[in-house]
Amino acid sequence: MRSFFISILFLSISLSISYAQSKTVTDIGSEIKTIMLEKDMKTATLGVCVYNLQSSKLIFSHHAGQSINLASVQKLITTSTALQILGSNFRFETKLEYDGTIENGVLKGNLYIKGGGDPTLGKESMDKLMKDWVEIIKKQGIKQIAGSIIGDASIFEEHLVPDNWAWSDIGNYFGAGACGLSINDNFFNVYFNSGKKEGEATTFLKYEPVIDILEFVNEVKTGAQGSVDEAYIFASPYSYAPRYMKGTIPPNRTDYIVKAAIPDPPLFCAKMLDKYLKVNGIKVDIAPTTDRLLRLKKAWTNKPRKTFHHEYSAYLKDIASQTNQKSVNIYAESMLKMIGFRKKNKGTTEAGREAIIEFWEGKKIDMNGFFMEDGSGLSHYNAITPLQIVEILRETHKSPIFKDFYNSLPIAGKTGTARFLLAGTLAEGNMRAKSGSLTRVRSYGGYVNTKSNELLAFVVVANNFGGESKEMKKRLEKILLLLAML
Repeated sequence: MRSFFISILFLSISLSISYAQSKTVTDIGSEIKTIMLEKDMKTATLGVCVYNLQSSKLIFSHHAGQSINLASVQKLITTSTALQILGSNFRFETKLEYDGTIENGVLKGNLYIKGGGDPTLGKESMDKLMKDWVEIIKKQGIKQIAGSIIGDASIFEEHLVPDNWAWSDIGNYFGAGACGLSINDNFFNVYFNSGKKEGEATTFLKYEPVIDILEFVNEVKTGAQGSVDEAYIFASPYSYAPRYMKGTIPPNRTDYIVKAAIPDPPLFCAKMLDKYLKVNGIKVDIAPTTDRLLRLKKAWTNKPRKTFHHEYSAYLKDIASQTNQKSVNIYAESMLKMIGFRKKNKGTTEAGREAIIEFWEGKKIDMNGFFMEDGSGLSHYNAITPLQIVEILRETHKSPIFKDFYNSLPIAGKTGTARFLLAGTLAEGNMRAKSGSLTRVRSYGGYVNTKSNELLAFVVVANNFGGESKEMKKRLEKILLLLAML
């Protein structure tokens, strides 16, 4: 037994000495050759691109010109472009408005929640937001509304999610679409009790907040010991059809929360305010609605309105930080649509995509092979070259917003989605990396301060590998560690 522990100690010391030694780009090439010889890599594409920002040279490239799916590393493009086009101190704006007149405490018209594309509205506390709005409405002298509460989301397209997002994604919180009027990150909570053994049925308890009456079909089972949330909710935007819930949740859980996408965020928001007004003694004569529903009924009219309150979001630099630290899809999609609105006067995914391509072409980046289907990287149809990402990182480094962008990225071994990445190695604290993962996709992109005190921009990505994603993660981490040791 003593000899066993001596062997382990010797191995640990040997590895520490090895990691302490400086490496070269040749070592990166050697590691890639070793990785590609593994059985699980026979069908895989591995793309690596590294640029030295001090010497202004591309120092390593492996399949860097091949279009490849980058998953959430795509958020680097969206957040950088948004910070440069909209500005670090840009804030989304939501307005409270009314048409008609206020006479003897009666609003003879409608009250509007005019969305400005803010994906963070009500995030901290819907309850506080609604109570604040009630008090603001009271200060207008309104005691009764002869019309209705109308959620106006017209700044963005009615189509909430990109065309090619997976059906298994869009009913869940991470697949909630970007809307002109969002609320609470466009999700609600569904509660379960799980069983004790793998395969046992779960009990659906409730969902909150209850504004719309929804039906659920529960086929979620109890997962294995040590499993994570693998539950999926199947539903489409604006649909109130029964929600089918499948997959597994961990065993022995009580009041276990699974987050589901709100079917109609503007209507949800309007109903929420309607509820709070009535609880506080303000009568609303007509049921809440939205600009979309009124258009469907051919009853939408653009009457003159008076704006009496402005609700502002946090600064964009702070939202970008939340986007990259926590990989929040709806924030990235909202930025993309706002880019389209600002540059093309169209709050659509397509307009945002066109504006992003034009922006980077203006920086002399070759955008051939740049297939951007969304802002978050959730679509399996995205395909962008590692070289394009690195060139965007290079140009961002030259930009006045670089500090805000750099600070938005997770720190390896310390923060956000990179808090466990290469902890205890030379990369910890020295690498800022956005991670990405989808089925058969693993990726990392960002910046690293090397052992020789040089700043590199990098992307490392694998597609269509066999085996488990966690094993691919380990392979990519070996490459990332070598970058820190250059």
